[in-house]
Amino acid sequence: MVKQLLTYERWWDNMINWMKDRLTERTSLDGAVLIGTALAILLLGPLAKIAAWIALVYGIWSIIKEE
Repeated sequence: MVKQLLTYERWWDNMINWMKDRLTERTSLDGAVLIGTALAILLLGPLAKIAAWIALVYGIWSIIKEE
């Protein structure tokens, strides 16, 4: 049991060190930005369509209405 805990702690330490090393690399930061952008587009895509329809209707309404 103690041996398993030591192995787990060593694995965890190695994983944390690996993540710290990756965070200092520019390409890793670029990758994180690309992943975040892609997730935002995938998750917020339906909201963008709704916003586009609202903008279209408002644009038409602002052309038609008198000042």
